[in-house]
Amino acid sequence: MKFTDGIWLVKEGFEIQSPKEVFDYELKADSLKIHAPFKKN
Repeated sequence: MKFTDGIWLVKEGFEIQSPKEVFDYELKADSLKIHAPFKKN
């Protein structure tokens, strides 16, 4: 899924919320899953 229009512009109807901190992660042989909330509690 592509949420941007080019490099910096956000497509109409979408909002990008960047993560604030890494809460947890899971590292496997071929993948990395990161749990990172976009709000700090």
